[in-house]
Amino acid sequence: MQVSIISKDKPQSALLAHAFAQKGGYTVQPVQTQLQKLKSEVIVLDETVLDEIEPREVADCPFVFLMVGKSDNGKLYAWRQEADYVFFKPILPIHVVNRISLLIMERTSDLTAHDWLPLQIGACLDSLSVPKHLLGYRYILCAVEFILAQKNPMQIKMMKDIYPYVAGHMNSSGVMVDRAMRHAIEVSWHRGNVRLHRTFFGYCAYDKKGIPINAEFLYGIADHVRPLLLDTTAEQEFEERLKIIERSIVADER
Repeated sequence: MQVSIISKDKPQSALLAHAFAQKGGYTVQPVQTQLQKLKSEVIVLDETVLDEIEPREVADCPFVFLMVGKSDNGKLYAWRQEADYVFFKPILPIHVVNRISLLIMERTSDLTAHDWLPLQIGACLDSLSVPKHLLGYRYILCAVEFILAQKNPMQIKMMKDIYPYVAGHMNSSGVMVDRAMRHAIEVSWHRGNVRLHRTFFGYCAYDKKGIPINAEFLYGIADHVRPLLLDTTAEQEFEERLKIIERSIVADER
């Protein structure tokens, strides 16, 4: 799938292009600073070029995504019909790419975001070098799904809630689940990329702090998957901004 990134922010664009390349399945065109006659199926527009491009210029593109800052921008109102999704910065490039991939899959298939949840969790585990043949891989995947299904995930306990749930679904025991998860995490830590570990787990990714405990690992994965699949705050925030812009336009007309 052809992707074009239109932006004047070169460092951010380079990171985004790299994230698309790492994801696979995308061919990223050279970053442009202005809209030309592009035949891309996906266009990502940064706020730095919105004042120079009209929405009608990308009307023929199947997927259009915006990346904007937190400040109110009247230009957003004109893009309401054309933009498929709006990302509010700062945001990690990998989150942008995964969210775009998810929306494209939803649009081109009958599956919902919930159906793709195990795939997204599995993608995170694969990137962290957790071997798929380990029992801990299956246990971690099941545990993260359980955490994401909770309305108040911080209120559930490992020994009281998570381990019994996983053990019941996997026909195992709580002790076995704990040990298998721990082994998978240790293997991941010795085989994986340190920089990527830091992205997921922060301070516990440093050697001086040691390997993250099971709970840190599970919640680190859940925190990265949740905004991609279950969080709708971006759409809600976008709609709220549009309402503010609409009211200001009406006030100016009066």
